[in-house]
Amino acid sequence: MPQHITVTDYNPAWKEMFKEESAVISEILGDNYIFVHHIGSTSVPGLAANPQIDTFCPSLYPLCHPASLKTAQNDTLPFFL
Repeated sequence: MPQHITVTDYNPAWKEMFKEESAVISEILGDNYIFVHHIGSTSVPGLAANPQIDTFCPSLYPLCHPASLKTAQNDTLPFFL
């Protein structure tokens, strides 16, 4: 089945949207992460992109977060391991 990807002109609001997502991630993971970084095409000023905010959040203890990940999943915050 073909997949369709939407690409839109750069949106300056993506930077603020990342800050909001970062705050949610920070609250869920508490002190168990190193940083939250904005990655992907929406992080590049001026670049047309698929309007989905991508983040990278390395964990201090990557195998010890099942409760945090379950909370994130229940709050419909998508994540990939």
